[in-house]
Amino acid sequence: MNITHSKRLLIVSAALIGSVITLGESVSGQAPQQLAKLESVRPQAHEGFGVSVALRGDLVVIGAPGGDGLSAGSVELFDASAPGQPVFLAALGGPLSAQHRSLGAQVALSRRLAVVSAPFGATGDPEAGAVLIYDIRDPAHPLELARIPSPEDTFLFGELLDLDGDRLLISSSFSLDAPQGPWLYSLRDPSAPVLLSELHLDGSVDHEGQLRSVLLRGDLAIVGAPFDSQVTPLAGAAYVFDISDPEQPQQLAQVQAPVPELQGFFGSAVASNGRFVAIAATGDSELGKDAGAVYIYDLAAPAGAAPLTKILARNGQPGERFGQPLTWAGDTLLVSRYFSGSGSVDLFDMSQPAAPRQLARFSARDSSPRDRFGVALAVHADKLLVGAHHDSDKLSRAGSASLFNWSR
Repeated sequence: MNITHSKRLLIVSAALIGSVITLGESVSGQAPQQLAKLESVRPQAHEGFGVSVALRGDLVVIGAPGGDGLSAGSVELFDASAPGQPVFLAALGGPLSAQHRSLGAQVALSRRLAVVSAPFGATGDPEAGAVLIYDIRDPAHPLELARIPSPEDTFLFGELLDLDGDRLLISSSFSLDAPQGPWLYSLRDPSAPVLLSELHLDGSVDHEGQLRSVLLRGDLAIVGAPFDSQVTPLAGAAYVFDISDPEQPQQLAQVQAPVPELQGFFGSAVASNGRFVAIAATGDSELGKDAGAVYIYDLAAPAGAAPLTKILARNGQPGERFGQPLTWAGDTLLVSRYFSGSGSVDLFDMSQPAAPRQLARFSARDSSPRDRFGVALAVHADKLLVGAHHDSDKLSRAGSASLFNWSR
């Protein structure tokens, strides 16, 4: 899957996998240490605090969008410079965000900006979503800069987004016909975002028009389409784009599971370190229906190459949906199991991507059944942040997020 040139390629992996990794006993003593638990300063039942999280340096950002499209939603900023005692700084808001609902469905951070989605309009209209841009150089006094409105006939705009430098990739998670977007924007002037291009998924056969993951890494964009049905209904696919010329993105590859599976939902989540990519298939049934799996691909491999390996959860069970979300940090891959019990996260040493080694499995120290720990992940420098949007310690499904040390 060579991405060093811009020639368009169509790739359907049908070769056998080199290896399948099913982990045995976890390695003890390598789990991150929990530093603090964060909860909303204004908790409300069913608000889902922790459904989205972002982290940069000592700044923590946590979204609580609610669950019905009618909640205003909220986004709270915390100072984690004293990790054991995070301090509330501010809540994002302003006249533009007040025109929308479900603020905080997604959050992302750069050095000076916070990007926040609100996928519903003021009356709960799913075609009137927006993405809001904030200046957070003084995080105690964030400034609302701009709003990117939903393109025409687009549902739930902003339910998917990723930020890398001054480039922002936004998508809806649903459209009436074929997938629309994602859309690539420039935030070079964050008060006036500029649409650079729309990424078109060549070869997609998805009559439900649903995407589930987007990723930006330098000149690479990856889009997960788990409802894609080109080969098998709802088998899923992922699409790799070269965006070195952001106004003329080139699709490099369409990637599918080696054996596309009915309702395999390949592409439910994606993560990359720039050279290798991890793609979740949350419907994979090797360990039971919807047990899930993660495939590892080498983006520099020849066209049509099989994945390097397939990772199955240790003691994986039906319904766990192993693999959503994912994040890659250095030589470590973090894989969520938030549908398993109270939820947990698996850590894998990826220094040899063809032979991953499980380092640990961990959860919050006060976890309870159905907390959904692991629904969102963020890593930066020496900290790790994990959302648990169904945590009910204060109020039913008010949510929480846990801060951990990260020293790998």
